[in-house]
Amino acid sequence: MISVSFTLHPNRSENLNAIYDAYENYDIIDEVLVVTGTKVKLNKPTKKFKFVHMPGPYTYGAWPSFGLLSRYTWALSCKNRYVFMQDDDFVYHESTIKKMLDMKQPITGCHYRWFYDKTYQFKPQYKNQTTAPLILTGGTLVDSWLLPDVIKHAKIFWKDYQNVFNAEDIFMSRAIAKITNRDEFPFVTDEYVSLPNHNVKLTKSVNKKRSRTILCNSIYDYFETIQ
Repeated sequence: MISVSFTLHPNRSENLNAIYDAYENYDIIDEVLVVTGTKVKLNKPTKKFKFVHMPGPYTYGAWPSFGLLSRYTWALSCKNRYVFMQDDDFVYHESTIKKMLDMKQPITGCHYRWFYDKTYQFKPQYKNQTTAPLILTGGTLVDSWLLPDVIKHAKIFWKDYQNVFNAEDIFMSRAIAKITNRDEFPFVTDEYVSLPNHNVKLTKSVNKKRSRTILCNSIYDYFETIQ
């Protein structure tokens, strides 16, 4: 069994019922933790979904004093060892999530990137690669037993820990690589559903290749210099 954890953007509140309708019927999921700053209305009562209501106002991805690194903490609060951390604009097939769990990997997912030539890359360096060094939190299954050490590294790397709104997934991937002494992880290529509010305009644009490249270089340098 796994847990699911995600933060619900107020502009994507309509996505919740779509996620609920799917995950409430998945045998592999027995807990869904939703962090939200707005009141939510579900189509029907649920025993599986749990809600943490945080005060607003909403910025990008989290509330003040709760940057994206809070995803690590929310995942740690879930009851299962394996936690599926995802964005609030996707629904994943149960077969896809089960495939991830069956891999028994420290981290795996549906969204993956590479880093070579000192650049954040959307395509692999070589053909037919089945592993990647970066697994993004758009949808990633992580062994939560590793997260305390990820947090230790993150609090060293980011002095302003609670105001990080980019690259928490890059950092988690490289921290887990360091902890497990593995450079890359297998990923799954199964389809998932993008919800209608997938393209909602957020308050900050943080996914530009240049900014991710800068952060990748800094993160790789950090882990290369520590013992």
